[in-house]
Amino acid sequence: MIQPNDVFESILNCLHEGAVCIDMHGRITFWNKAAEELTGYSAADVHGASCADGALEPTDDRDRPLCSGNCPLSSVLEEHTAQEITGFIRHRDGRRLAVTIRIAPLHNPSSEDAGGAILTFMDRSNLTVCRKTVRKLNQIALIDPLTGIGNRRHTERTLGERLQELKRYGGSFGVLFIDVDHFKNVNDSFGHATGDVVLKAVAEQLNQSLRPFDFAGRWGGDEFVVLLVNIKESDLRPIAERVRRRIGQTSILHQGRPIHVTVSIGAKLACPQDTVESLLNDTDELMYCSRTKGAIGSPRPAPPERSPSSPDFS
Repeated sequence: MIQPNDVFESILNCLHEGAVCIDMHGRITFWNKAAEELTGYSAADVHGASCADGALEPTDDRDRPLCSGNCPLSSVLEEHTAQEITGFIRHRDGRRLAVTIRIAPLHNPSSEDAGGAILTFMDRSNLTVCRKTVRKLNQIALIDPLTGIGNRRHTERTLGERLQELKRYGGSFGVLFIDVDHFKNVNDSFGHATGDVVLKAVAEQLNQSLRPFDFAGRWGGDEFVVLLVNIKESDLRPIAERVRRRIGQTSILHQGRPIHVTVSIGAKLACPQDTVESLLNDTDELMYCSRTKGAIGSPRPAPPERSPSSPDFS
């Protein structure tokens, strides 16, 4: 059996990680200062206790013991190889700590057998919080807060990535540039709150119209951009028509009155010579062509003889 000497203990007490020595029977023989601070248990509380007695029993995210069945400590002692696990341990006050635990064998100098194991653990709760914060900030940076779809930055980035893939590996994708007809009239007549409802309704219809691997983003104001992956030029018109019809069937109630939403759409199949700017400029111009060629949809109830503008294509 290996017993920590004074120098060994001094070194382990300098660590920021919790360090625990365990003998061949699974009993704790040493518990450093960091382990005391991280768990709330003193060395006197745990000396001679089993590592599974509570102070150091790791659990998964559902609070199930990780040592039930295949115990990592037993595997380390039998196979003489280190292991690393992630899970949770209970602080003395009852709160859970997210930890990474590394278990390594301690070799007995008088034999080839392991004389026990050293277990080190570090609190990764702050790391978990940081990762959640990064995910939240990433969402704030890339998602339009009103509609819940990609914002302008996300749209530019996605377009750029798709163009790079097109130039390097081939394939195809199309772009729809969508503008809500007479959106200014909606804001002027019914207020900006109703205008926000219209924009959210358009975004929702886009999500429901597209395939899971397509992309929809809000370019700004009442303009939206859609990326259609792996399509042929002959696919553009049917898809754009389906999107236009679906949005055209949408109506928003304002004080009991329906506000009908229509859009104009420009569409183009991307080519390797395109840039993000040229692709958006082209589809924007095509969107205006579709508006001038067809009857402009109105946000107010439209007379039966009027119809929303049809998509224009290059």
